[in-house]
Amino acid sequence: MKIKKLGNLLASLLMALAVAAPVSAAEQPGTFNASLLGALAWYGDDRLDGGPDSGVAVGVGYNFTQNWALETLFTFTNVSPNNGVGSATAQYVNLSALYNFDSGTKLTPYLAVGYGEREHDLPGLGGHEDMVNVGGGIKYGLSERVAFRVDLRYLISTEEAGDWDDVHLLAGLQFALTPPAPAPAPVAAPAPAPRPAPMGPGDGDGDGVTDDKDKCPNTPLGTAVDADGCPVVVAPERMEIKVEFDFDSAAIRPAYHAALGDVAAFMQKYPTAVATIEGHTDSTGPDSYNQGLSERRANSIRDYLINNKQIAADRLKTVGYGESRPVADNATRDGRQRNRRVIAVIIETR
Repeated sequence: MKIKKLGNLLASLLMALAVAAPVSAAEQPGTFNASLLGALAWYGDDRLDGGPDSGVAVGVGYNFTQNWALETLFTFTNVSPNNGVGSATAQYVNLSALYNFDSGTKLTPYLAVGYGEREHDLPGLGGHEDMVNVGGGIKYGLSERVAFRVDLRYLISTEEAGDWDDVHLLAGLQFALTPPAPAPAPVAAPAPAPRPAPMGPGDGDGDGVTDDKDKCPNTPLGTAVDADGCPVVVAPERMEIKVEFDFDSAAIRPAYHAALGDVAAFMQKYPTAVATIEGHTDSTGPDSYNQGLSERRANSIRDYLINNKQIAADRLKTVGYGESRPVADNATRDGRQRNRRVIAVIIETR
């Protein structure tokens, strides 16, 4: 019966461990601890006073991981025969494995299973027993290094002839013997890299243009500058204008001179800008004639910008689309007027 009882208790303990949650960080791996506990003992042998008898216990443990620990527990209790004649001290030594659970609070429940022995010197009652212990308990953290602990153990004799099934209730304090790991030191932000020492003519603002050529000294560090050391003005990527023409005409209406002046000003301000000038017609007349008319309209805009606004010819490209790209209905007078047009598309190339 004792072997069956022991097997059932061990199976229950293993099932509980299988569904265990991770332990809290308070049980740090690689640390030692010591416990000082008061004890109450009950004895299963009918030749002994059944108890409870008082005593003390001292434990020394080591945390292998956050979950698993090993502990040696020394327990000393009073023991006397049931006839009340004489008394002695029962001495228990148990080596147990502990599994700690995480409750998310200061409470740390645990389970224990181990093996040890008990000795006493009561005459005629046998002085030594090997015993398996199973049980568990709970720890409550009072500080980083001190916890209040309650432990309940069931001690089972391994000898079939005996009936030494004792119960111990222990309570007291557990002390961490290894200091908690220090918090990591804050990482200081790296100091900004110093500006390189000048070689030859100085570069006081660090923009890559030496002071003897810098027309805009003291520009903020990191500012994009041109060859003169002045901040680069970033242009819009795209600008469009639309010029409409009279029927069968490539002459520019005076009303559009101001708009073409804006085109020229844009291109003069941003010297990397290039323009594509697109010519279009309505659908009146043959396709081939309209194709030529659209090209003449595009070229008239190009010639105006070159001759009147001094824009370099290699920055202006023309293309004629004839009547192939209407923007309005050619069946109406207004639609045909809208289709007789030139569009200048200016793109800033960086």
